[in-house]
Amino acid sequence: MEDFNCDHAAFADQPSVRFAGVCSGGWTPLNILTIDNAQAFVADINPHQLEWLRFIMAAIKGIDDHDVLFQLFGRGGHASIRELYYDAIRQHLEHPRYWDSRYHWFARSYCVHTTAGFGLCVLRRYARMVSGDRKLHSFLNADTLSEQSEMYRSMSDRLFNRLARTLLATRYALARFGIVAPQIRLASGHAFDYVRWMKENLERLFAAIPMNNNWFWHLVFTGHIPEGAAPQWMRVENIRKVRGNLDRLRLYSGDLVDMVERLSSRPPTVVSLSDSLDWLPPAQWPKRLERLRRALPLRTIILQRSIIPDADLSRIAAGWKKIDAAAHYAEQELTGCYPGYFWYELV
Repeated sequence: MEDFNCDHAAFADQPSVRFAGVCSGGWTPLNILTIDNAQAFVADINPHQLEWLRFIMAAIKGIDDHDVLFQLFGRGGHASIRELYYDAIRQHLEHPRYWDSRYHWFARSYCVHTTAGFGLCVLRRYARMVSGDRKLHSFLNADTLSEQSEMYRSMSDRLFNRLARTLLATRYALARFGIVAPQIRLASGHAFDYVRWMKENLERLFAAIPMNNNWFWHLVFTGHIPEGAAPQWMRVENIRKVRGNLDRLRLYSGDLVDMVERLSSRPPTVVSLSDSLDWLPPAQWPKRLERLRRALPLRTIILQRSIIPDADLSRIAAGWKKIDAAAHYAEQELTGCYPGYFWYELV
């Protein structure tokens, strides 16, 4: 998941946003719908990601009560999910049979039913075991940054002890946190130690960004999101707008670059690559970047995240100008999970 506030800063001055990106968990395109005069187009080669987003869209269409929606997606589940599914959600699904055997995921905590979610569930239990519920709660709700930072430093060595670092560095463990084999090969090829970077970066992050309104790390450490820290699309003041703008969100089953080329008659003004390039050998990057450059007009804004910190595309792609302001927002990014974060403008 990604920090929408940081991404939005890259194109906040656009009067009319046409966003294209990968679907992933679907929260970024839903956040886009909170912007006036915005459209979102998302692609994914993984059909399960698209079905996940379709389920959220169907729930937003069928359930008017914000408290119920927040219980489903903010708290992680609802005790009456069977009734909600058949009475309010199923009728709005494009492929209801997919969810007929899966809607029960939302009975308690849907996170454990996804690959990365299962990894986070294990991490959550481990953090509670080594730190204790009371200390973890105090850390997430600290009154000051200095207090928060001090609490995390007291937990850090136990969280990242030698055994934990060894286990986290295995391909199996990294895959459970959503870091796929091509990304692992990419990091290895650049002699980049992701686990060491994560330990050091979290110490920096937790000394700079308050956790009491950070939905991502509350989700990691507790399995749910405080209502006051909800992402934009999930907030009570925005859900009506999102519901009214759902017809501005289009889903595409397939490759992101293919979708962008199909939109060339009315091209996007913003393209988020997320970490999609990491899934490909670097030798294939220039060809994909050239296809994007040909399909998009000048001044298009492009966003990128990467498992490696030196994945600057402006060094390998003609016409891609790096926007230096991204470095500031990389320091403010609330997840702290990506070593590489870049903005570009086509020139």
